[in-house]
Amino acid sequence: MACEDDTVGPDKNDSGAGSICELRRQDAGPAPRCTMDEDCCEREACNTSTGICYALDACQVDSDCPQAAQGQICRDDDMDGYKDCVFDRCEDDDECAATPCPQDQVPACISGGCACGIPCQGGCPQSQGCCIPDDTCYPLPEACMGLTCPPGQFVSITTPGAWDTGICEFTGESCRCERLPPLPVGDIGLYSAMSSLGQGQALSAYNNTYGDLMFGRVNASTQEISWSFVDGVPTTTTAITGDIDGPRSGNSDPGPDVGIYTDIAVDASGTAHIAYHDRSTRSLKYAVGLDQAWQIHVVESAPVAGLYSDLIIAPNGRPMITYLAHQLDVTGQPLARRSVLRIAVASTNQPSQSSDWTTRDLLETDLSGLGCADRCRDGEVCRNSDDRCFAPNPSACPNNCPSGNACIEDRCQPVRTAAPFRDLPKVSGLWPSAGALSDGTVYIAFFDNVDQSLSILRIAGPNPLTGAVDVTGMTDPLEDSGRFPDLYVLPGGEIHLAYYNDTQRSLEYRQLDANLNIAASERVVTGLDSGVVPGGSFVGTDPAMVVDSVGAVRIAFQDSTLGLLRYARRTGPNTWAIRTLRGDEATNEGSFGFYSDQVLDSNRENPTVSTYRYWLSALPDPQNGVEILTPPE
Repeated sequence: MACEDDTVGPDKNDSGAGSICELRRQDAGPAPRCTMDEDCCEREACNTSTGICYALDACQVDSDCPQAAQGQICRDDDMDGYKDCVFDRCEDDDECAATPCPQDQVPACISGGCACGIPCQGGCPQSQGCCIPDDTCYPLPEACMGLTCPPGQFVSITTPGAWDTGICEFTGESCRCERLPPLPVGDIGLYSAMSSLGQGQALSAYNNTYGDLMFGRVNASTQEISWSFVDGVPTTTTAITGDIDGPRSGNSDPGPDVGIYTDIAVDASGTAHIAYHDRSTRSLKYAVGLDQAWQIHVVESAPVAGLYSDLIIAPNGRPMITYLAHQLDVTGQPLARRSVLRIAVASTNQPSQSSDWTTRDLLETDLSGLGCADRCRDGEVCRNSDDRCFAPNPSACPNNCPSGNACIEDRCQPVRTAAPFRDLPKVSGLWPSAGALSDGTVYIAFFDNVDQSLSILRIAGPNPLTGAVDVTGMTDPLEDSGRFPDLYVLPGGEIHLAYYNDTQRSLEYRQLDANLNIAASERVVTGLDSGVVPGGSFVGTDPAMVVDSVGAVRIAFQDSTLGLLRYARRTGPNTWAIRTLRGDEATNEGSFGFYSDQVLDSNRENPTVSTYRYWLSALPDPQNGVEILTPPE
């Protein structure tokens, strides 16, 4: 029977018995679908795609908020009349007076959140002392004049509280030197990599707070990480604002920016080797040692060397680094630059100087036909008239150049505006992942960002500096496939490969023989049918793969749409057991799966996974960092 009236009912201000709002209040069975906001109750709106009314208030009380334990509160901050879960922001230190702090620290408003900080901003001038209770520097009383504290300590004034109304100051003061609180260890974990180290694991990582290279030891029983600073701490002592026995020896001065694109390998003797990029000098650097005893040297100081570094110890015990040398000049061609996938091979098991390395170019990309963003180095500008890249010299122009100009060849000239964000370089050789056979043959998987494909480069053994080179394409040229390749090579010639297919939003796996013939080709998981977002979730990025002693392939990977760290174990041909390791907790604990790595012990057993946790909204202190996980059987 046809309906005579297809209206849903009266609007939300109508209290009649037939309204959607009233039916829901009376729990009178399923309410009709809404088609507009007016069909719903006050402080509600209509989701027209589902026909369901939803609350415009995200919460009613603080405990409704998912991160209430981290300081999230329920409040209408944007003054739109509805409550949202927000973090309580401060503007000055007075608003933080109620924040509990250790005895040697004071509450302070830091980056909009209440936190505990160093009193008196880390110290006072030579003639003043720090009074911790009121976080203020006062002129030293006569009893304290001449008291000089060593670096990492400050003059602390204590008083019984007797105030002399005649001279308007406290009397009976006593003064002593007290240690400054240690500096925070920093946000550690970008570019992190892991290697097996006897009982436990070793890590290298970038410290995003200070721009330093870090080394981490993992406790085998607790899986806690003890971090130490390898490179980047300045040698100056002008900014000792923390305990000299604490992180960075209390030195808060910025040093050289080092430690991105880091990789680590531990040799048979238990010595750690770390390759990394120095942003300050754009060079490839190397550290050899363990804990505090490090020998550091430059491997190559090309215009830009050491991007996407991958480090392995060859079967002969010699370290090898595969990396990108980028934006190299071409002699006699001012507009031409090139990028090279390069290998550096050490002449000794523990290289200690630049002369211990020999490099070989494996694959070249001509950058001449690309735009300025791909050819110009950091700090350079692109001249508008001919698209040439120059390092500007402002001191050669007596007057400041106007906007849109730079001082090039001693005069102001128009330059192109640089893009605000720079994507991956348009080159071959991104994310190289290397492995070697017992005869010295080397395989390097890499992503070609020119045609969005994956290839494996093979160098015939026994000498990678002279062996014949051939390149084999591994993916469909019609798809964007092969990002984040991870290669696992067994000494006998069995080769395993995991990578991300961006077209299919999937994690892919290949098994190959020594001649790169395909023995197995499987799609582990895809995000196209996830239903989470239109177009599919990004599932399978940044895979970290091992093959254990019973031949089981194990891959840790990221669901980057949901911020999950997931894990796949191959149980048979085209059969994978998949589960989530981190990120699906009932209470949000951050996003996981960044810079993941995975290692086995010396018996190729007991897999261990490392991952970087990113927690943007955690207050009062950042909760970013590396986590160590034991995956399931």
